[in-house]
Formats: sequence, structure tokens, C-alpha cells
Amino acid sequence: MQRVVKPSGKILLAELTDEGFALVARVHESEGRVHPVGSMTVSLAVDWFVSNGFRLIVTEERYLQSVAVLEKTD
Repeated sequence: MQRVVKPSGKILLAELTDEGFALVARVHESEGRVHPVGSMTVSLAVDWFVSNGFRLIVTEERYLQSVAVLEKTD
């Protein structure tokens, strides 16, 4: 994303909250499956993007999701 987003272009990052992951895990469990949870988080991604030429515009948590919008500064 860093390479292809033009200056002042925006990206949106989103992930499920803990409650959202728990809901999806229950659905998958009822189907006999497991929902894996990775180690990358929106917070870690925001930190990386901010240190690599993006400005954080907004973060919010709602509807079982954490969301961040960033803008490329260079």
C-alpha cells in the first residue's frame, strides 16, 4: 500500500474487536471449524504506516470492528 497509494491518498484498515472475533469463533465452532487469529493488529499496522509516511486521520471502534483511516503525506 505504501508504494501504490499516491500522496494524499487514503487507506482504511479494519479488524474485528475481541467481541467480534468471539462471535465469529462461535459461528465457526458451531460448524466444526476453528477461526484463526493472526498476530497483526490495526494498532500495529497504524504504527508502521505512521512511521512510513502516513498520517492517522481517525480511529474508532464500533459494530464489532476497530477501524483506522490514514493519509499518505509524501
